[in-house]
Amino acid sequence: MSVVSELEFANKFQSLINFVCPERTTREIKYTNCGFGHINTPVFYRGGERSIVSLTIKSLRAPKFEHEFKFDSTTSIYKVKEELAKTIGSSPDHLTLMLKTKTVHDEDLLEKYATEGSLKLNAIVKAKPESTETTHQAPQATYGLSPEAWAKISQILESEIVDETARNQYLQKLKRVRI
Repeated sequence: MSVVSELEFANKFQSLINFVCPERTTREIKYTNCGFGHINTPVFYRGGERSIVSLTIKSLRAPKFEHEFKFDSTTSIYKVKEELAKTIGSSPDHLTLMLKTKTVHDEDLLEKYATEGSLKLNAIVKAKPESTETTHQAPQATYGLSPEAWAKISQILESEIVDETARNQYLQKLKRVRI
């Protein structure tokens, strides 16, 4: 496809978008190294009008908190969770946001739930899992092998595996196996 035909396609596509969705806004994007110069690219907003949503989030159980935010109505629930997580020092994956008793989904937009520019959500902060070092440690009781046998296995691994972390991982996996 030549540059001229690509440019014709882009212009026809933009005309079609302008016809189908007149409520969009445009922004200018400069394409470099492709011969287009610049094209006004349409940006669409689901749900029509954009507005500001005053959002109040209150926790249902410990840690107790209540925070107020202002977001654009086209903001996703996941973005809200990210901002809340920054505020309370958690991870978005440890947060569940609910409207009354119904869980709101990460991909939904605030405009789906907001009424008259405001929204109140409840939050539950899930407990943080233990660090990976403590959750993946081998059990203290080793079944069937004496400490001397484990020392010999460790010496064999030292002679065969140069990387200390890999060697320790192999040893821990061996210790988890019940004999």
